[in-house]
Amino acid sequence: MSKKEISLKVVVSGTEITLETNPNQPLQSLIEKSLKEAGEASQPDQWAFYVKAGAEMVAVDLQMKAGDAAAQYDVLYLNKKAGAAG
Repeated sequence: MSKKEISLKVVVSGTEITLETNPNQPLQSLIEKSLKEAGEASQPDQWAFYVKAGAEMVAVDLQMKAGDAAAQYDVLYLNKKAGAAG
């Protein structure tokens, strides 16, 4: 990991991975990379990042920068969007 990258913990379908990424990248651009690293063959446009808020999962703004997300959340959950075929 270069000193310009940050670590972002992501859970994809129950598989926890750590992404090393540029802190200025929007989360949207990390969906495909997360799916590949977790061995999940799927359409990136069917997925979104979520965080736990109590008993609920709340969608995260996909334009949020990876560095901001890493500072604000311990873990991001990459799950299929509601209504996406599985």
